[in-house]
Amino acid sequence: MKPVGRANLFAAVGFFLLAALLWTHRVVLDAPRSWSISSSDIFLFTWPEVVYAWQRVQAGELPLWNPFQLAGMPFSSLQSRAIFYPPNLLLLHLAPSPAALLTLQAVFHFAAAGFFTWLFCTRLGFRTAAALTSALAFMLSIKIFNEIYFAVWLATIPWLPAILWAVHGLLQLIDLFGIGVWKITTVQAHSIHGGVSPAGILPIQ
Repeated sequence: MKPVGRANLFAAVGFFLLAALLWTHRVVLDAPRSWSISSSDIFLFTWPEVVYAWQRVQAGELPLWNPFQLAGMPFSSLQSRAIFYPPNLLLLHLAPSPAALLTLQAVFHFAAAGFFTWLFCTRLGFRTAAALTSALAFMLSIKIFNEIYFAVWLATIPWLPAILWAVHGLLQLIDLFGIGVWKITTVQAHSIHGGVSPAGILPIQ
């Protein structure tokens, strides 16, 4: 395995373990003993939706309608559950329980926030220490840490550095492609103007 690939693998594993550790500390070991108005959505809205979605998918059904809230309402089209979001769709089938589903969703996206920031920074040419510091700063930011209880909101944040990483890589490919086309075109033009047509074929070969 190349050094870069090995470093990225170690980074992915490290961010995942850190995310699992922080989730365990924040939710399991240091769990709130009671709930208030500020956290009522977690218990009265988010948790029932998670349980219902998991139960229906595990039963082999697509939960199009929720008959238990507001005298019945559409369910699969709600952004609050994001049923068709690929990671959620996969985890709904794999998670052994609703609690495990929430845990896997949070840990995956929590770790992804750090890992994609790491990838973006290393692509920009940051040294290891700088890339790691940037990744941890984003991963442990107040915004992300506060959303750890709301998996559906947390799911949107890690894709910002992922998009930046992907766009930067695409621009690099376009730039390399443009340089290659420019070189071939220049050689062809000089060959033709010099009256040596076979020479124009050699650079392409």
